[in-house]
Amino acid sequence: MASQPRPPATTTSTCTPQTARGRHVFQIDGYSLHRGVGEFVQSAAFTVGGYSWLVTRNAKARALYEIRLVGRTTGSSSPAPAPRTSGRRLFDTTNSGEAVWGRILFMKASELEASAAEFLRGDRLVIECDVTVIGEPLVTEAAKPVEVRVPPSDLADDFGRLLETGEGADMIFKVEDEYFFAHRVVLGARSPVFCAELCGTTKVGEHDDRGCIAVAGMQPPIFKALLRFIYTDSLPAMDDLGVNEVHDMARNLFLAADKYAMERLKEP
Repeated sequence: MASQPRPPATTTSTCTPQTARGRHVFQIDGYSLHRGVGEFVQSAAFTVGGYSWLVTRNAKARALYEIRLVGRTTGSSSPAPAPRTSGRRLFDTTNSGEAVWGRILFMKASELEASAAEFLRGDRLVIECDVTVIGEPLVTEAAKPVEVRVPPSDLADDFGRLLETGEGADMIFKVEDEYFFAHRVVLGARSPVFCAELCGTTKVGEHDDRGCIAVAGMQPPIFKALLRFIYTDSLPAMDDLGVNEVHDMARNLFLAADKYAMERLKEP
């Protein structure tokens, strides 16, 4: 029987984006005192994903950001009335045009002050800024499956030698004038008829004075070939037989397979 081709070795890997998220709450006390004293006020630097934000000293970083005001009456954050200030940018401090990003017209001062009850309660403005830094993708290699190579089976050879030597045999069959040694457990495992006769309560057959089981209606070469198939799952070579002899052997083996319910032997 030709061996089946081995499947090709397969490996897998997974690319997972690595992210680092952080939140900085910038609280401006005395908001009215900051009016008109400068172009802008600046928070302390905060770090997300290994980068300093607002005051950055790194070259480049990809990040998602969102800036919003915190309502003081509810104590929970909500998007600013102006269009949402969020996006995905490549911040590059080597290029002054890319080092800072946001929305210039985030909210007019007049609109903010008109909403003082919500956003300037107690003369305090609270700004939340969420930053998600998109790091380099992490590529992980799946563990290579351990391949255990099993050598070709020699089970049929071992059982063939067991049949030839008769070692440990506990059954003797007499076919005409020839005797065959066999093992009860092997015959019972391969043939339901042998199993019922040898391991059950079914009568096995006639015994002679030596305790041999007589097999009637079968020629010795046929029974020998049947035993070989039971032990090795193969038939003996028939190269030295003529065409008619091969046909007779095949016909008689079919009858023997039918007698002992050896369905596999009956397959074409």
